Amino acid sequence: MIGHRPRRPGVRGVLHRITRPFVFLVLLLTLVGGSELSAAIATEFLSAQEAELGRLLNAERTARGLPGLANSAALRTVARRHAQRMMTEGTIFHNERLREDVEAVFPAWASIGENVGYGPSVPRVHEAFLASPAHRANILDPDWGWVGIGVVSGGSRLFMTQNFLALQSGAPRPAPAQFRLSGASRTATARSLADFGFTPGSAAGAVVADAFDFHGALAGAALAGQLGGPIVLTGREGMDADALAAIVRALGTARGKTVHLVGGPFDPSVRAAVEATGATVRAIGGGDHVRTAADAARQLPRRPTSAFLTTVDDYPDALAASALAARTGTPVLYTGRDALSPDTAAVIRELGIGRVDIVGGEGAVGTGVERALRDAGVTVRRIAGPSRVETALAVADHGLGLGLGPDHILLATASNFPDALAGGALSSQLRSPVLLTSGDRLHPAVASWLRNRRGSVDAVYLLGGTAALAGRIEQDVDAALR
Repeated sequence: MIGHRPRRPGVRGVLHRITRPFVFLVLLLTLVGGSELSAAIATEFLSAQEAELGRLLNAERTARGLPGLANSAALRTVARRHAQRMMTEGTIFHNERLREDVEAVFPAWASIGENVGYGPSVPRVHEAFLASPAHRANILDPDWGWVGIGVVSGGSRLFMTQNFLALQSGAPRPAPAQFRLSGASRTATARSLADFGFTPGSAAGAVVADAFDFHGALAGAALAGQLGGPIVLTGREGMDADALAAIVRALGTARGKTVHLVGGPFDPSVRAAVEATGATVRAIGGGDHVRTAADAARQLPRRPTSAFLTTVDDYPDALAASALAARTGTPVLYTGRDALSPDTAAVIRELGIGRVDIVGGEGAVGTGVERALRDAGVTVRRIAGPSRVETALAVADHGLGLGLGPDHILLATASNFPDALAGGALSSQLRSPVLLTSGDRLHPAVASWLRNRRGSVDAVYLLGGTAALAGRIEQDVDAALR
């Protein structure tokens, strides 16, 4: 059942004449099932749902030639507070103080609007918004420039508020929104990223990788990107519950779809758990990391013409490359430091790869490897910086030249690999780079990179909990972008 309070004829036009129109819309959904909320990732799940509702909203706008709405952290706070009030009372109603709440943080507002509702999931509420002419008109209104979205869980229901904003001409830009996507463990964080990044049932496949070894997730990044699916993490001994739930949600009806187990080797129970969903399971490699990456490149649905090459011995330089690999469908291959690994040389010849981007400095991938590639007729470029953080920035700059945008930025710790690698598939969906930073504070080079793009960044997604990225980093990001 859907109910709404429609616009009164003529009201908007009258209010436009006093320059500050105030629009109210309301939506009510009856429940048809339980919430997907997992206790292990409760707080982070809600941030992910806010971001997903914003992504779905902007997808509707851009599909119709309208500019996407920028996320405002301050407006999100207003929306969250009202969602919390609705959850407490167990029903939906408009924020009677919306004008005052918005004016407290945006004194130069020109018009504001509100959609409220509840339901079992973000996609269901979004679909109901679109099915209601009044709510759809608010979502697709060309006058809006900003949105703040609040989602709060009330048992089996998610209470949602969308606040829309247009500023007076020449008014200062609101601060970019920040979202933290994380869970109680590395596997739960990977699920949170998958749940946010992929509309339920939309993925054509997925990649499962070892949560405690970077090789599989990195080698599977391009495969996940070409399949339009997530990278989920599990232990080798058994299928993690969060990983399985992420696969089921992203694939929907899994029959006819393929899940790739990259790396390992995994216990047979992992394969059995995935097969029980109806998906076809294909194991790639296991044991020899160089050969695994080469085999993953052979499995790509679209034949690659280029590749990233990084050291097989460590992960730091390659972390940011996973994002670009997922977005472009470009495989990541491994090599030793001093000589080009034979399995890598073989797959480059077999696939006819004509360009290789070496990620990392000569201390990781030596000049002998570079000479061997050139002698084989391959065009070689090196992407590197003086540190893992600055190498990631160099990869991000390279990605901006290939179609990634600076409006959404993913930020992960440089001190470990799971969050950044699981974020590779998400970055492909957002068309956004992954930046790395120190875990205790925002690295000065990243702060400078963000300052140079102030005015272009709409949202920053922090991958991982405060143990990975300290709370201070949120303040540092805000300071860099103001």
